[in-house]
Amino acid sequence: MGLRLVLFFIFKFFLILHPSAVLAQLSLNFNNTELAPEPFICPGQKSIKAKPSSPSNEEELGLPSLDLLSTALATYPHQTIENTTQSTPLRFAKDLKQPIKVGLWGDSHLAANFFSEELIKSIGITKEDTLPSFFAANIGRAGVRLPLRKSCLGGGWKYSYAYNATPQNSSNAVMSNGFPIGMIRMQAKNQDSYLWLDFRTQALSMPAMQSLEILLDPVGTDEQTILGITLDEGIAENRVEVGRLSKLSINADFPFSTMKIRLIRGSLSLDGFIPHYTKTPKINIDNLAIPGSTAKSWTNLSTANGEIPPYDLVILAYGTNEGNNPKFDSTTYQADLQLGLTNFRRIYPNTACVLLGPTDRGILVPSNKHLKKGVKPKPIPDLLKYSKVHATISSIQEREASIAGCAFWDWQKAMGGMGSAYTWAFEKPPLMSKDLIHLTIPGYQRSARQFSSDFLLKSLINP
Repeated sequence: MGLRLVLFFIFKFFLILHPSAVLAQLSLNFNNTELAPEPFICPGQKSIKAKPSSPSNEEELGLPSLDLLSTALATYPHQTIENTTQSTPLRFAKDLKQPIKVGLWGDSHLAANFFSEELIKSIGITKEDTLPSFFAANIGRAGVRLPLRKSCLGGGWKYSYAYNATPQNSSNAVMSNGFPIGMIRMQAKNQDSYLWLDFRTQALSMPAMQSLEILLDPVGTDEQTILGITLDEGIAENRVEVGRLSKLSINADFPFSTMKIRLIRGSLSLDGFIPHYTKTPKINIDNLAIPGSTAKSWTNLSTANGEIPPYDLVILAYGTNEGNNPKFDSTTYQADLQLGLTNFRRIYPNTACVLLGPTDRGILVPSNKHLKKGVKPKPIPDLLKYSKVHATISSIQEREASIAGCAFWDWQKAMGGMGSAYTWAFEKPPLMSKDLIHLTIPGYQRSARQFSSDFLLKSLINP
């Protein structure tokens, strides 16, 4: 192929005797390559065929009837389905300059990216002018949609999460270096475990990057770890020993779009990726939400050795998973939220921030359609059980947000208050999904537009 590869090592290595020690970095430089490849095909990828549904022995569950719903809502006559939020401009620490940087943390309501995509659209910024500045190590995580054209991984990757981690003062080795700002860590120990990434977005079909930083957890990586790195196509895989590095920098004298990582020997622990593009977007928006996450994630965050992405605006959306706890206690929840927000403010002391309360939530009820004669129908549960808990959580978040110097957006109230999960489910098209927990895509889109309108984001961010 007549291609040449030059591999330069700028390598200053300090033996890691303690997490607070100075950590080494390594730069890997590439030159001369072919044009960006077509989207790759994941190894062993097969078409997924839907399995035929099988009869269930469990009682069929579904939406409550309008009569049941009317009776439940009648106990709370002050609740309406009208939006009662008010416009409140956000206060930014400084004059905004492009690229504007926005970071989103939260649970499954944000992780699918439908809310953030519509939020950018409502501001008036196109997808072509929007790029992420940081990727958390949640590649391949179920329920997460990242602004990547494609990703492949295999070989037994495992995830560790800040929201359910052991407190940092324990002897747990995973927590000895704390969690990165992405609140998640990817780990592989099997030989030939691989991770392929195509950093082109749906709106950006050309090669986009000049360099990339791979953030590593030096405590969780074997000293003898050897990786194989490939950029785009047409050049051979390059092997590099990373040892206990905190960062591996990938540099190229050409714009590249894809990268392949293969674990040749040892173990690998990834904390995230920082891309550096050939163009400057109008806005960087980083979606770091994780399904199942709670605000407790912020109490298990350590940034002593990690990268801290700067943001002009941070959006925090938690509450649904806390409210799902059958032993939910408002006092304990408030204490956990206080600790999380205190740590958030330690890391981002001046960043504009908004807490998003949980959405409304409903309960599916037994249909009692196929009961045998003589069988007593199952009782109907309290249709507003979770609505009440979410209202309590929202009230606590509003108070704690004010103390932390953050704004608050009552998502449940924006939907219409307690019971609105049902009214949204009956909309055409439905705005609430069939589980009565998550919204549909149109539901997230409507919510994002309302959020943008309530905080006058279009005039603030894109005047």
